[in-house]
Amino acid sequence: MSLELLKIQNAIKHLMKTKHFSYADLGLQLGASVATIKRRLNGNDISIEQLQEIALALDSNFYEIVEISKQQENKVYEFSLKQEELLAQNFLHMMVFRHLLMKKTFKEVCSQLTITEGNLRKVLRKLEDTKLIKLMPKDRITLLANFPFKWIPNGPLEKSYEEIILEKILQQLKRGVSDGMCKKFEIALSDEFHQAFCADLEKVYQKYKNLSQAHMTSLTSDKEISSGVLFVDRFSCWE
Repeated sequence: MSLELLKIQNAIKHLMKTKHFSYADLGLQLGASVATIKRRLNGNDISIEQLQEIALALDSNFYEIVEISKQQENKVYEFSLKQEELLAQNFLHMMVFRHLLMKKTFKEVCSQLTITEGNLRKVLRKLEDTKLIKLMPKDRITLLANFPFKWIPNGPLEKSYEEIILEKILQQLKRGVSDGMCKKFEIALSDEFHQAFCADLEKVYQKYKNLSQAHMTSLTSDKEISSGVLFVDRFSCWE
């Protein structure tokens, strides 16, 4: 699936949520089954004509959908110092918040983090106090801080993230990577090719970072986290 198509599909889902349109409502308008609508809005087998039909059913048009996708891309949430301190100082608060970002429900968070409902509600109240979320009736949660984010440069969250991810990666290396990729290498390159190597890695990283951002703004929860570190420099392991 292309990044552009994923952004358009996310924009349609955003518009559906704004107008309180369900998959069933959209299917009724278009004379299609719920399964067909879900396939079109989550797969890569949708045509421009079908996108236009969906836009019209939502009382919109294709060009407005494109503009919505651009606006969503430009919105960046900036954490406050108080929010960063809460997430950086308490790992459970960070994990709960991350699960909410992945569109997990109250019950799913309890199950996946092995936490009682009472303890989860305490964490949620802390997140609400710092205006990261808003608690709703029947354990429903509205995110007030949405992806993508902007951290405070060299702030509490950035420092904590760096420490945690490096520690977790070292643990993975000791256990052995299961379904990921790990290349330990030492190669001899001229300055020209060293710079080209770094540039190529940067392009690959940016490509999948953009895809990740599109997935994170999606309203669905069918996404998993991949972690890693890209580090290439001029040094020898033998010196």
